[in-house]
Amino acid sequence: MVKKYIAFLLILTLLLFMLTGCYDSTGIENFYYIVALGIDKSEKDDNLITLHVQNAKPSSSSESSSAQSNESKIYSVDCRTIESGINILNNYLNKKINLSHCSAIIFSEEIAKEGIKNFINTLGNDTEVRSTCNVMISSKSSYDLLDNVTNSSDSFSSRLYDYILNSVDYTGYTIDSTFNNFSSRLNNEQTQATAIYALVNEDTVQNFGAAVFKEDSMVGTICALETIAHLMVTNHLEGCMIPITNPFDENHVIDVNLRKVKKPDIDVRLENNAPFIKIDLSLQGSINSSGEEFDYTNPDNIKKVEDTCNEYIQELIRTYLGKITKEYRSDIAGFGGMLSSKYLTIDDFNKIHWNEIFENSNYEVHVHTQITSSQLLNKE
Repeated sequence: MVKKYIAFLLILTLLLFMLTGCYDSTGIENFYYIVALGIDKSEKDDNLITLHVQNAKPSSSSESSSAQSNESKIYSVDCRTIESGINILNNYLNKKINLSHCSAIIFSEEIAKEGIKNFINTLGNDTEVRSTCNVMISSKSSYDLLDNVTNSSDSFSSRLYDYILNSVDYTGYTIDSTFNNFSSRLNNEQTQATAIYALVNEDTVQNFGAAVFKEDSMVGTICALETIAHLMVTNHLEGCMIPITNPFDENHVIDVNLRKVKKPDIDVRLENNAPFIKIDLSLQGSINSSGEEFDYTNPDNIKKVEDTCNEYIQELIRTYLGKITKEYRSDIAGFGGMLSSKYLTIDDFNKIHWNEIFENSNYEVHVHTQITSSQLLNKE
């Protein structure tokens, strides 16, 4: 009888736990899911920053916040640090800010030039920030970029940032600057960091190459075509289209689609205490448009197009190398890491003072392009 009574009490206790809710549980309706975060210099106080958070407002058919909602709202606050700004907003808003859906962290060019390592380290310690979140630099204030995305003609969605960011896969006009990659390079003595550079006009946002960093400060930009050169040299080119002068008619251009054939062959060595960088690239291309019709079935004509393409890309890469070595003195391509592999220890490598001699670099570039058949290769 006692055993039955004990068993009854155990079953009753289990049923009570199953039927009782958790009074302090937190559901998605208790959060503001932030899709983008912006950081600007405060206009009120030089010692403060202005923190912007872009929240996806719930659609009329849903009561909960969603990163794929139809509208968004930007909340801003002046503060000393990111953490204090979020705390102020948590106190002001009726829901808690959550960064687990954040697609982009945007810095104004002004604040990026002053140094952003402290901000990156702070966000890196936040377990809600995803490693795939992208770092962007806005040519104007970060608020201008957020506002343009908010007021775009498309229904608002965090995927709007994906469209801006993912063009690297098919244009080559910008780079992959995920938070994890950017943070790692920001703390790497042998390779400098780069971030997506967004050109903000009155009502548009456009990828316009990459922001170049030295240590934790932005020192300049490379344009869209120079970013293609950067992707070629660093073996990150997926595909791109370049315009070259028509070798048979200088008044017209030929659009050539390019993709890599194999990893670039790069040798870095010291000559008279100055870096010498030798680059060999193998590419495959197809003609997208050619202007005036001419005979592509002639192998000699194809050879002329290949030679023109090689000359164009070689000059493009030389321009890119000249900018990062002489002008910015920032090794964003990781040449120092390639050279360091030839030394027995990192201490031996450090004795050459790579960051000081990098600006004295000389380089030799060779490009080999093979034009394959396309729909334009048929003789009329």
